[in-house]
Amino acid sequence: MNFFDILIQPETTAPLKLTLKVLAVSGALHLVCGILLGYYLTGRKSVMRSAVDFIVTLPLVFPPIATGFILLMLLGRAGLIGQVLPVDIVFSFPGVVLAAFVAGLPLMVKPVEAALRGDVRKLAEASKILGKNDWQTFWLVLLPNVRRNVRPAGSSPLAVHSARSASPSCWAATSSARPTHCPLRYTTPCSAANSSGH
Repeated sequence: MNFFDILIQPETTAPLKLTLKVLAVSGALHLVCGILLGYYLTGRKSVMRSAVDFIVTLPLVFPPIATGFILLMLLGRAGLIGQVLPVDIVFSFPGVVLAAFVAGLPLMVKPVEAALRGDVRKLAEASKILGKNDWQTFWLVLLPNVRRNVRPAGSSPLAVHSARSASPSCWAATSSARPTHCPLRYTTPCSAANSSGH
């Protein structure tokens, strides 16, 4: 079997297709939620904004495996959130999308937040002085001025980081069989020596 035959095998194409779908869905979520959260974090300092900023920044501090483990502890069947969920989100497509979204969210939020804290903020204040409300200021002034920050944030670094975080979950989601418990046989040196003597 050559290299191209391996590429067209279902075992190869299924994870690749799932990864592309996850990147598409999580990318759309990053675009919407990242801009809104970046805009929210530029407001006046409060306890709620500090807590949201802390939660958004956590995936930058922890490695992807640790982030996935925390999500598993929260959303698993025995987790704090998983116990009250009506469906099992672990080893499912929504779970993979959620893992990729959480892991890549700070890479979208932080550039947008930095852009809105610069000269764009002065334009927003001028817009409010001219009588525009918050939503009109967001859509007509802020959003067009942060496009240059959204494009690099939503390109290769975000895609690579999200794919790295979602890769183990993609493999688990495409697996047709759930993990099973296999009995292990423990052999001590004495028992091994006796069995070899017999």
